[in-house]
Amino acid sequence: LLNQTIQSICVYFFSNITNWSYYCISISLFGEIIRIITVGYVPAGTSGRNTKKQRAKYLNTTGIYSTVRHPLYLGNFIIWLGILMYFFNIWLFIITSLIYLIYYERIMFAEENYLLKKFGNRYKIWSNKTPIIIPSTTWYEKSNNSFSIRTIFLREYTGLFGLFVGFTILEIFKSLCKMGYISISVEWIIFSVMALILYILFRSLKKYTDILKVK
Repeated sequence: LLNQTIQSICVYFFSNITNWSYYCISISLFGEIIRIITVGYVPAGTSGRNTKKQRAKYLNTTGIYSTVRHPLYLGNFIIWLGILMYFFNIWLFIITSLIYLIYYERIMFAEENYLLKKFGNRYKIWSNKTPIIIPSTTWYEKSNNSFSIRTIFLREYTGLFGLFVGFTILEIFKSLCKMGYISISVEWIIFSVMALILYILFRSLKKYTDILKVK
């Protein structure tokens, strides 16, 4: 009953909106912007760049890290929020959000334990005044690092490509369910082709040149 009520409200407010997909992808792009701001200002060998194991030469406490302790995970959640909004299903949103929180809670706990052991009291002071996932500008401090366009292109081009591919697949699925055949707007085709061209370009630059190499 709750699910039907929420869906009815959504249909009422958005029945006249023909570009709902664009609103959803705008939410996801906002999440990607948070990732870009985060990644663009963090130096090499810092927290947020660990892959197989935890590592951090520096503790990020300025810029976006002075407003929230885990901006990358916040960005990831907002990206998924845009995708979940596409389906107009409150239970899908609740279940997926819980799975997300349970999964990333373990990762955040491991990262924070590592940082506490490495940076000690400095980490305690920063973490005590900085929210874990919901941003606050109370203690905002301008970043000490310069913004790196190279780092953005190097790290985020796959995410942007995946975002457009994901929404294109959703558009195809929606058209098949509603009309029984594939029907995609010209705008979506243009976006998808542009995303593919940019992906191939940045992939080639990363693989065959040193242009995107962070100095």
